[in-house]
Amino acid sequence: MLYELKKIVGELYVKVLIGMMIIATIAVTLSALSFGFSAYKSANSDEEIKGTEAIKILKNRYSSVNDKVTVKKLNKVIKYYKSFNSDEAAEAAADIKYPGMVDLLNGVYSGSNDTNGKSIRDLKNANDFYKDRIKAVKLAIEENQKRDEYFSPYEKKAAIKIAKKTKTPFNNGFNNHWKLLYTMMPMLFILLALISILISVKFSAYEKDRRMNIVLSGLITSRTRKVGQSKAFALGIFITGIFFVSMIISSSLFFANTGFDAWGSNVQLRYITSLYNFTFGGVYLIFMCVGWLSVVSIGLVSFLLGLVLRKTNLALVIMMLLFIVPSILIKIGIVGEGIRKILLLQPLNAFLVEKNILSFHVYNLGVVEVLTANGTIILAILVSVISFVLIPKLFSRNIRI
Repeated sequence: MLYELKKIVGELYVKVLIGMMIIATIAVTLSALSFGFSAYKSANSDEEIKGTEAIKILKNRYSSVNDKVTVKKLNKVIKYYKSFNSDEAAEAAADIKYPGMVDLLNGVYSGSNDTNGKSIRDLKNANDFYKDRIKAVKLAIEENQKRDEYFSPYEKKAAIKIAKKTKTPFNNGFNNHWKLLYTMMPMLFILLALISILISVKFSAYEKDRRMNIVLSGLITSRTRKVGQSKAFALGIFITGIFFVSMIISSSLFFANTGFDAWGSNVQLRYITSLYNFTFGGVYLIFMCVGWLSVVSIGLVSFLLGLVLRKTNLALVIMMLLFIVPSILIKIGIVGEGIRKILLLQPLNAFLVEKNILSFHVYNLGVVEVLTANGTIILAILVSVISFVLIPKLFSRNIRI
């Protein structure tokens, strides 16, 4: 297996791609840090601070509310909000004195059926805030369905059941950086997936390009299958390596500037209707697994396709189409709901962290009900296992053709 790894790393184009990946990872992360944060010095100030300096201002503001989101505190926010004559002035001031709290109230009450979309100024109190959040989840499902996203009666019921399990009360804290991180992760995942496709397809033709298949064809079938197995494992390890190199570089740069604030706080602080009963840190880790396993499975399928077609360029084109087309089919809505739900688990869609955090789709696996992220992990593992089984057989066959 070490010999096969050396084959991959020894290629000039691979070294170039790794270099480009590192540069792109650093560039994306630094750009996000430079342009992803902004804050006004005060409610009455027009001076907007951006970049890492804004992070310090925002953290300082959150320090006064860095605790549990209780009904008592929410009622104080409502009272403070109403002390201003205009909504614009109220929001600006409340966002500074009680950062994040206005967004929570708007998220639950701005579209609730029972409150007819009341603004904060219209609210008497937030005594039923956590119960009203469940109503907001129901309404969000209905609104998504109006936009041609179908949910079966079972799915709606399961989604509400899952939403009720969310741990409360929420723990407030500086969390602006998590939203930025979740929008940044898909860009890196897609970059790594494309690199994985290119390297894997090229690696499938390594022996043929160097006429090594003539020598290997003299080996017994069990030996050539063992070589194929070593290639599959080497490829999986290599893709895992470049994935985590990219993630470690990006995470180190990012968290060195933002810190780990709100790691243990509910993701609902930022995504109020989310079904995921995870903290911000938990979502980061689970989607890291989604990204890793998806990129590895993409690489193995690319390698497998290269062995099946035995034409590098054709395999590259087909693999790119397999990567992109499912998302297009979902977008234009020309497939049935059953197929659509399966396509939602494909990597390009699964990479979109924020979209999946707010997804209400539930997959029934018999004994358990899982959300999109968990479903993608299961599918990626299944695809990887099948690829590991088929690659040695196809490699052995190709050597003899």
